[in-house]
Parts: sequence; C-alpha cells; structure tokens
Amino acid sequence: MYEKYVDTIKETLLFLGISKKDILVMLNSIEAKIQRYKKNDIIKSVGTKFKSIGLVLSGEVNVTKENAAGNVMHMAFLKKGDIFGEMMVFTNSDDWPATIVAKSDCEILFLPRERIINDCKNYCDAHKIFIQNLLVMISQRAMLLNKKVEYMSIKSMRAKIATYL
Repeated sequence: MYEKYVDTIKETLLFLGISKKDILVMLNSIEAKIQRYKKNDIIKSVGTKFKSIGLVLSGEVNVTKENAAGNVMHMAFLKKGDIFGEMMVFTNSDDWPATIVAKSDCEILFLPRERIINDCKNYCDAHKIFIQNLLVMISQRAMLLNKKVEYMSIKSMRAKIATYL
C-alpha cells in the first residue's frame, strides 16, 4: 500500500536516514493511514479531534486560521513532502487549532500519535531515528517561532531591519 509513495516519504526530514525497506516496515507497524481528498475538501477543521502527524503525499493543502475579528489568516501552504501536526501531536489538547483545506486533489499519510510513541512489536533502529528526526523538526520549528517573537517585539522598523540583517 505504501510502496507507491516510499520515494516521497524517504525525502522528508522525518524519515531522513531510514531505508525504504525500514520505512515500509515501520509504516505497517504504526498502522499509518492514507486518505484521499478532492479539491476544496476540508481535511481538518478548527476544534476537531486530531492526534496524528500528516504528510502530504501528493497535491497541495492550505492551513488557515480565523482570528477573533473573523479575519482569515494564511498560516501555511503545504505541498508534496510537507508535514503538519508535528507541533500539536504531543500536546495535552486534542483540539486542532486551524483549518486544513485541499487546494487540489491530494493524498495525505496520517501517522497516529499513539503508535508513534508507544512500544510496538517492530520497535527498531529505524523507529529511534524517526523519533530523533521528529524531535529535530519540533525543535527547529520552536526556534523559528522564537525568532519571530523576537522580531515582533522590536518597536522600530529600523531596529527590526538591523536585527534581521
């Protein structure tokens, strides 16, 4: 089932350093699911229960969020090989904070949280590498957000530009 997508999956940071064979074994072991969506389908909406990591296998998706004033903010545009949900998957909240919409026909691989973190019968070096890669991704995202907060806290445009440069 996953063979068709193994090259795309292998190219992601999440599976960096893991062989195609080990990826296939791991995906079967953690019971990953592939879902297909049509253009403009809602993949996940604000407030829905979601405890998985999503990997775009084909197509494009848009992540948006509506603020208190009703304005829709574009959070991310994701394409083949991009990942979402890695920052939320291990929080105490099950409520998804954004809306994900298919911008074209797409296929998404969902990696369920409980199968990622719980021991499974095939827990192996590949699974350890996967967890390490996931931690690197989350850390990089946290550092990026930290930098954005730093830039936003600077009052003058001149100081923002100087800090950026």
